[in-house]
Amino acid sequence: MNDLKFAFRQLLKNPGFTAVAVLTLALGIGANTAIFSFVNTILLRPLPFMEPERLVMVYTSYQANDSHKNWVAAPTFNEWRKQSTAFEGLAARSFDGFVLTGKGEAENIPGSRFSANIFRLLGIQPVLGRDFLPEEESYGKDHVVLLSHELWQRRFGGDTGIVGQSITLNDESYAVIGVMPPRTFFPERNTQLWTPLAFSPEQLRDHGSHNYLVYGRLKPGTSLAQANTEMGVIAQRMAQTDEHYQGSGAEVCSLQEIMVGDSRTVLLVLLGSVGFV
Repeated sequence: MNDLKFAFRQLLKNPGFTAVAVLTLALGIGANTAIFSFVNTILLRPLPFMEPERLVMVYTSYQANDSHKNWVAAPTFNEWRKQSTAFEGLAARSFDGFVLTGKGEAENIPGSRFSANIFRLLGIQPVLGRDFLPEEESYGKDHVVLLSHELWQRRFGGDTGIVGQSITLNDESYAVIGVMPPRTFFPERNTQLWTPLAFSPEQLRDHGSHNYLVYGRLKPGTSLAQANTEMGVIAQRMAQTDEHYQGSGAEVCSLQEIMVGDSRTVLLVLLGSVGFV
């Protein structure tokens, strides 16, 4: 107790040093807390989807130049979907911009076009309305849209009668079929609407345009290694029957690892660094 009183008196005699020490300690604790929270969210906590450990991405690879994780052409995705048995389903995604017009000012809305089964693969259901139907990824039947909960509240005032109404995206009419749950951040945090991805006949013949990312869900009991083995066999079979596929393969990767990516090392280094503060 005497030592504690002595230390306290010494701190009172040096208020400048005391203030710096307290500030340094506070900054250190704050930095540790912030970095740990971020690491916990990104690295430790599972993805916010049903059985996220079974979610994967599938890429094109090229043996000649040891090129990995390449985007996929529409015909390739189509063949993978037909021939694979390791997955409950595969879904493709294209990158598109949307301009919402009509009531209010024109607004650029971040959105994505996906195969109709994407939310069934993720295990997410709309809170209002319905999900995409399989036939809505057919060319000419794809003018339907799912809204994010945030866009529904902000732009449409949370109108529960929005389902069945039409909105204008890129000067074309889309029927609103549903509203997704709050905080449905996929594939990016700012995504605010989703429409079906429908390939045109021309796109299904275009082997040169690798414009799509492919997501999948492994069947229960199927490992990543087993899926990669099967996709390797499929790639060889495709190469034997069509010269467009010669020299190419397929690579199946964990969605968790892809989304974390190179940030894992950076975040762990940051966590270690602030530990010395």
